[in-house]
Amino acid sequence: MKLRAGVLLAVGIVSSVALASCGSCASSSTRGTTGGDAEVEAAVDLGPSPSQACQAYATAFCGRLESCTPFYLQAAYGDVGTCTQRITKGCLPALTATGSQVTPVLMEGCAAAVETQTCDEALDNSQPSACDVPGTLPMWAPCGVGAQCLTGYCNMTSGLCGSCVPRVGATAKCIVDSDCSATLVCHLGTCVGPGVAGAPCGPTSPCLRTLTCIGAKCVAPVPVGGPCTAPTDCDGAHGGYCNMQTKACAQTQLAANGYPCGLVAAEGGIVAVACTSGESCGRVNPKGQGTCHPTAADGAPCGPDIACLAPAVCSATARCMLPNPAFCH
Repeated sequence: MKLRAGVLLAVGIVSSVALASCGSCASSSTRGTTGGDAEVEAAVDLGPSPSQACQAYATAFCGRLESCTPFYLQAAYGDVGTCTQRITKGCLPALTATGSQVTPVLMEGCAAAVETQTCDEALDNSQPSACDVPGTLPMWAPCGVGAQCLTGYCNMTSGLCGSCVPRVGATAKCIVDSDCSATLVCHLGTCVGPGVAGAPCGPTSPCLRTLTCIGAKCVAPVPVGGPCTAPTDCDGAHGGYCNMQTKACAQTQLAANGYPCGLVAAEGGIVAVACTSGESCGRVNPKGQGTCHPTAADGAPCGPDIACLAPAVCSATARCMLPNPAFCH
């Protein structure tokens, strides 16, 4: 799976929130009263409900975001609670999608696999096997999530729908990580294997996303306050960026609705400011400063300066729409 913008999961399911207080709350009992026998009660475990399974997945997914890319979590959702709530909204339709064979039990298994991923695995397209549940739709069939497809992958040709195709291997063309086979990432339009610590790197040879390329070698990124010479030197997962005036890694600030964003003049010079909670930095002036604009509600108008809150996307009709595979058939 990939924990970045777009949030394209290995199963192709955009899911859920905090695990419910009881793992399987449904049960029944039988009673025997003949011959003076004592009353017998037998609880029957019916497994997780779709809602509980989606909640388990979202808890794991948003937890990985918080641990591995906390700055992205804040910029995209604001907090873990909002992340889990939003991911939940996209999960339930996928469980009943045409061709999908994902069950609540399998969804919980995927959640458990995601929860134990390292940050390298979570950020670099590991595609855990527990999340690989092929569907029944044939090649080129219309789809909304990969779980519908016999190939296990839905290549999204619009924000909401795509076609069932296989993932591609090393050196093949790609647009996003999920186009590529497991452990490969999409770099400059090509599927490549990222380098581990100490590996050589360069413009066409990326590093694992927990690392960066400095001096042609994959190394840990520079923390805030450390020296830098290139925009990629600093720890972006925690909001670091290279201030090219001071040649030091600085902390990107977060702003909310109505506040300046982009390149903002402040005491001591220009600072980088991003918007929080999925808000867009709109009406940017020639100096690179804009204003944070709130996200549009699901179903409301959207556009260049009005973003949707993930996993909703701005549709062809300029409305914020939550993914639903039913739209694609």
